[in-house]
Amino acid sequence: MVLGAQALIEATPLQHALSLRFFGESTVAQDSGWINIDTAPWHLQAAQLPSGPVELSYRCWTSQRGQVRLMTLHGAKVSVESLFLLPNTSYDWPTLAAETVVLGNTLQVAVLDVVAPPTISTRAWQCALNRTRPFHDKELPGWFESCASGHEIFLRKPHELAMTAYWQSVTMCINEWASKSALNSLANREQTQDHHVWLEAYMEHHRDNSPGLPLLSRLFGENWTREFMQNFFEVSAIQTR
Repeated sequence: MVLGAQALIEATPLQHALSLRFFGESTVAQDSGWINIDTAPWHLQAAQLPSGPVELSYRCWTSQRGQVRLMTLHGAKVSVESLFLLPNTSYDWPTLAAETVVLGNTLQVAVLDVVAPPTISTRAWQCALNRTRPFHDKELPGWFESCASGHEIFLRKPHELAMTAYWQSVTMCINEWASKSALNSLANREQTQDHHVWLEAYMEHHRDNSPGLPLLSRLFGENWTREFMQNFFEVSAIQTR
């Protein structure tokens, strides 16, 4: 059975998978060092489609560990959620990316990947990813295949069993990324710089090749979309030591 839009909403979308223990306005989140960043003027934007209103929301949290960015686009016949967990590039820690796309009443795509430059291991996340790998579609879009880790999850029109495994993988990866109490620093400034350059290239690749660019440009105009994408995928503001 293909998972439709209503079932997706009932099945813990990405913003709900972000545990309030780490990301939110609760006292616990503040005690954990996570701060909600003001993303104006891109934090909320509305447009109109023939099917009804569409709203884009962009939220960002930051800490010494790195940044968390979540973009949601919701309307009567479209729902897109894009999540990036971006590390402080001084640390031996990977980047997590996830996305779900609903068009009409059908969940079209669900993606999850944990990526890093060759000097940083992602082995700790492979157990979580392997929960969903049996449902993985090996025929990847070219732009995504060129930046994928090799352990990525890419689901097309997934059925309920696949999405149950997907949400388990997402939750496990988020918790692993956010809950480790102490991170190992990279050995030297050169490794930190290499990590930063790698992350810039990874995010620029997503910015320039996002399949959502035509829809965003149609909804909000090319100039606004270009500036929004530049801000959402920018990495210079992420803390480094």
